[in-house]
This record gives sequence, C-alpha cells and structure tokens, in this order.
Amino acid sequence: MNFQEFYSKTENRLTDAILSLWATGDKEMQDYFKYLLSQEPIIAEAVFQNTFPWEQGNLTFEESTNVFKPKFINALNAIKDEEFRFPKDRKPYKHQLKSWQALLNQKKSIAVTTGTGSGKTECFMLPVIHDIYENCRNQQGVNAIFLYPLNALIASQRKRMHAWCSALDGVKYALLTGDTTNKESSNDKKKKALPELISREQIRETPPQILFTNPTMLEYMLVRNADVPILEKSQGALRWILLDEAHTLTGSKAAEMALLIRRVVTAFGVDVKDVRFAITSATVGNGNTDILKKFMADLCGINTEQIEVIEGKKVNNQIADNDIPNVSEKLTQHKIKLLRNQLLNSTGLSQSEIGEKLNIKDKYAQLRAIDTLAEQNVNGENLLPVRGHFFTRGIGGVYVCTNAKCDKHKDYKPNKALGTMYTVASKKCSCGHPLLELVACRSCGNMMLEGEHTKGTSGTNKVTQKASVGYEALKCLPLM
Repeated sequence: MNFQEFYSKTENRLTDAILSLWATGDKEMQDYFKYLLSQEPIIAEAVFQNTFPWEQGNLTFEESTNVFKPKFINALNAIKDEEFRFPKDRKPYKHQLKSWQALLNQKKSIAVTTGTGSGKTECFMLPVIHDIYENCRNQQGVNAIFLYPLNALIASQRKRMHAWCSALDGVKYALLTGDTTNKESSNDKKKKALPELISREQIRETPPQILFTNPTMLEYMLVRNADVPILEKSQGALRWILLDEAHTLTGSKAAEMALLIRRVVTAFGVDVKDVRFAITSATVGNGNTDILKKFMADLCGINTEQIEVIEGKKVNNQIADNDIPNVSEKLTQHKIKLLRNQLLNSTGLSQSEIGEKLNIKDKYAQLRAIDTLAEQNVNGENLLPVRGHFFTRGIGGVYVCTNAKCDKHKDYKPNKALGTMYTVASKKCSCGHPLLELVACRSCGNMMLEGEHTKGTSGTNKVTQKASVGYEALKCLPLM
C-alpha cells in the first residue's frame, strides 16, 4: 500500500471537487480556497496501527489433544478447502489455546477481547462444535445459539460453519433470519444444502444443534406459535450461547439482551449454570478484567467466578534487532527499532507522532518514510507492518464574515470575495461578527449570503445565520 500516494490523490480529488463547486473557472477564488483548505484541512493526518502477528502457543493443533479428540482434529485437517482447513501443524495463538482450555476443560464462560484478525471465531466455535460432536451427535434440538447483531456477520460465518460441519458427521446447523424461507419443496435442494437446514419448516421439524440468528428473530421465536416446536424439541438441550460484537451492547440494548437471555434460558428449560457463554469483541472493555467480568455476569445472569477473560498479545520478534538495517540517514536502525517497539505497545500512532520519532516534519515526507519502511523486507517479514486509517471531512457549506473590514485573510482574500470565508461551520468570525452561509441565487446564479431577520434585544433588526432545522424558505441577502 502506497500511503503517500493514496493521501495525495484523495486530498487532490477532494480539493478539485470543492473548487469545481465553489470557484469554477476563477483562479483567484480557487487560490483562496486552496489557502482555506491549507488552514482547515479536508483530510486529517493518517493514523497507523501495527499488524504484528499475535503470539503463538507452543503446541500445534495436532498436539492439543488435552482439549480436542484426535478424530476431531483429523476431520478438520482433512478439509480440502484451504480457506477453512485447520491443519495439524498450525500453531494456534496463545489466546485460542486459553479459550479452548477454559471452555472445554474448566467448563467456564469466556470474554475474548483480542483485536481484529486475532482468530476470535476459532476461540469459541471450535470448542462448541467439538462438544456437540462428542455429546450431541445425530440428536435433534438446539444445543448452541450464535447471536450476531447483523445478518451480514452471520453470513460471513456461514461458509466456515458449513465446511466444519460437513467434515463432522451428525452435526447440523441453520440460519434463522428474516431471509430464511418458510418452506423448501425441492428435496434435491434440501439434500445439497446439508448439513445446513435451509427453511423454517425444516428447523421446526428437526431443530439443528447449531442455530445462527439475531436478537430480533430470537425474540420472535420465543413468542411465535409457529416456532413452538423448536422450543418443545429443544427442552433441556441448550448448552451454549455465543454473543459476537459485544461492544454493541450498551445502555438499553444491553438491558434488553440481558432480559432476552433470561427468557431464552427459561424457554429452553435449562438452568443458567449449565449454559456456557462466550462474548467477543475487538473493542469491549478497557483493560480492567473485573469490570468486564461484572458486565458479562450481569448480561448473562451468571457468577463472575464462572467467567474467564481472555486477552491476546502481539509480538514483533520475527526480525532480530541486529537484522534491522540502516535504511537511510534518517531511517536508522536505532530509530526503526524504537518505532517498532512503540507501535507494538500503542493502540496507534498518528503520522506526525511517527514523524516526530523519525525527525521528519513534512507530512508528505512522513508518509513516504512510512511507505519505505512498510515496503522493506527483512528475512521474509515486513520491517514495519502497519495498517493506515485515513479521515476526511465533509464540507456542508462555506461561511462568510459579515464584517466588511475583517482583515483575517487580507493577504490571500481576493477583492471579489464577499468577505472572509471559512469551510468549517461556525456562528461567528474570529473578529466577532456573525457568519452567514454562502449560497447561489436560484434565479440569477449570483453568489449571496443566506440569513434570516431577527429582532435584537434593543429592538433593532439583525441578520443571523439560519438554523439547521425548522427554518423558512430560502432568502438571498446580497452583501451591502
């Protein structure tokens, strides 16, 4: 990824779009707008996060027989699709091993708080499928409910679940969303879809062990007469409730989810102490495990002693310090080593913060330096593995000072400008006078200032910036 090129192209295209809207064919006004955008940037400085790998455990998947049975391991290793195959020689991350131990050996619930791309899904999905394969194979009744806030998140896990259940005989799953058809008359389609049940009729007749759904559909399932068979045939069967993207559960949403979980436990005829929970999120919690345990305990209706918080750790040990090269006069081995360590131990660094550490002040030079380091390869590893985040702002309007004598931009403002201009919404100029929005008259096309007449405290007439909502029809007020 060429960060400097991306930043420059984005900045130029946004600037061109603004100039074509507000200063078409007028070089003096275009130059003034370019100055305004240099003072009020249209694109903020980029922020960079490290993409160092997560810390691996010492055991391979094949050696994890203390949690998984060899038959289960062999089945996932034999999957032909490399995207979903879990090879025997793969070394799972440490937080994955901890999750498996907690869920299967210690019979605890877990809260996984590792970052994006850390394999959180495998933390809970593998133990759930293993438990069902060992204890509930070829049985009807819902053993596990996977709750996702969005159907798109459910769909993203569908192929993975299909591949794993196909490798394990006797384990079925279904997606119960608003898109699930009521009835599928084609027996061929039903057979081809297995181990997935593709219609609500199938789900009601023979409830699958694994059910993917969202809170709304789960709520409907508890009250809809047509879904009563699912509950009746699943009495005492529920063993797992998994909640992904837990950071979405705040305020009233969290309260509603807590009540829904309690109703689900009651409707399925199980004791909450016999149900294992897993919540996951890349952003939930603030590092305080006690607070997170309390949140999960209140949400799920279980004791904090039943909960294990699983945190991951990233490492930058793929490149030895002595192997780090002196890339240039500014990009020395010492500076690169410090930057790698600081990126590892921070949530993110802005390009100016990185520039400060590399003693580079120009924003484009900062991005070029980051590009240089990110593209440098040492022993097959990127010298600076980073992900860039870029932020732009929308310009809802241009605002003009009503003070004809305002000299804030006197060295840059052309005479034809109606006044000192701003691209950031505000009520007053720095000189203290009101700002009015710049608009084009619908009749003549001339640029005007939009405002509304109001009465001052002394009874004098005033023209003020119009409110954003509930205002009357447009008035064009030429500058006097």
